[in-house]
Amino acid sequence: MEALGKKIRLFWLKLHPQSKFIYFLSLLLLILISSQILFLTLLFLFHLSLFLFLTKHPKSLLKSYQEPFLIALLLLLIKSVTLSSLKVDFNIFYQNLYLALRILTAFTLFLLFSSSLKFFELAKLMSWLKVPAFFTELVYLTTKFISLLKEEIYSIYLAQKNRLGYVNLKNSLRSLNYLIQTGFFQSLRRSENLVHCMEQRGFDFKNLPFPLEKISSQEKFFLILLITSWFILWIIL
Repeated sequence: MEALGKKIRLFWLKLHPQSKFIYFLSLLLLILISSQILFLTLLFLFHLSLFLFLTKHPKSLLKSYQEPFLIALLLLLIKSVTLSSLKVDFNIFYQNLYLALRILTAFTLFLLFSSSLKFFELAKLMSWLKVPAFFTELVYLTTKFISLLKEEIYSIYLAQKNRLGYVNLKNSLRSLNYLIQTGFFQSLRRSENLVHCMEQRGFDFKNLPFPLEKISSQEKFFLILLITSWFILWIIL
């Protein structure tokens, strides 16, 4: 079982980022247009099993699903269960189950896509999608200051805590709002300063090297086969 998990993990991680993106968009489209609970259940279980093979820490997976499962449970109970008489309206319950499965399946796909994509693969994908090079470079430079920003934000948090900034819910929300704004604008300010320094030294964003390799013919065939299989299942079910 462990050997199979390693093979699946290596195969998925070696997939071309463009293939992962096309697969993610294709299945997201199927989730949005599908009205069959069975098809959504198959999609959810298949990609959840795949994610279990890929992840090395199943406990972190459970933490990631806490909020989506809570939202799905609330959706199931809204208007479908009458607490006074403990009656269940199965028509509303069926509709709520469909929405809950759609949320869980879309979240699983997004989690699978984002966790298997490295930053440089994301940068290459942004370049392929014709995202402005300046924005791509700004995102790249922002990540360079994460460790430094973490220390600064932690210092601000300690200062807020010592001044009773988290003594109640109202103050906590106000302090958290300031903390998030400070972290965001600090990262942008540092990145922009570095970009301006690079521009003054003759750096040209048109020559930004983020080449995206071509997809191999075998990978193209596998991608087409996999997406076609899901479309056939969607038509049948």
